[in-house]
Amino acid sequence: MTMMKSNTACILPVIRNDMRAEDREVITIFLQRYRDILFMREEQKILSCIEKAAEITSHSPQKISAILLNNGLRATRRSFPQTFLDEIDMIAYHQRGRVGDFAQSAYDDIIDYWHNVSDAPVKRMDHTAYYTDIRKEKAV
Repeated sequence: MTMMKSNTACILPVIRNDMRAEDREVITIFLQRYRDILFMREEQKILSCIEKAAEITSHSPQKISAILLNNGLRATRRSFPQTFLDEIDMIAYHQRGRVGDFAQSAYDDIIDYWHNVSDAPVKRMDHTAYYTDIRKEKAV
């Protein structure tokens, strides 16, 4: 499912048959909350859904974000909690071999997504230079 808003698109996570029960629960809570919120900016809506899923499941918003990212959520940086963005930034700046709670492919996809919607991929870094740097490392 894809939601279009102005010049950017939000791609919602998908429930698959082969996923873990914990992931299924998180995505179900997220999508139910998403459906129930009618009047809110897209970034605020997604962040609110992440926080609600974290509250219900007793996981951190960072863990919920990682689960959603692994299952297809693509949204602007403003849609994610700051702790999650800090982890992404830390990986981008310091520990490029480590990807935290999310899959390497999900990490690469979100960086590409942010580049494609012209959302700053990491704090204090020009996204074009960052994107080129990431591509060089993938080639190695």
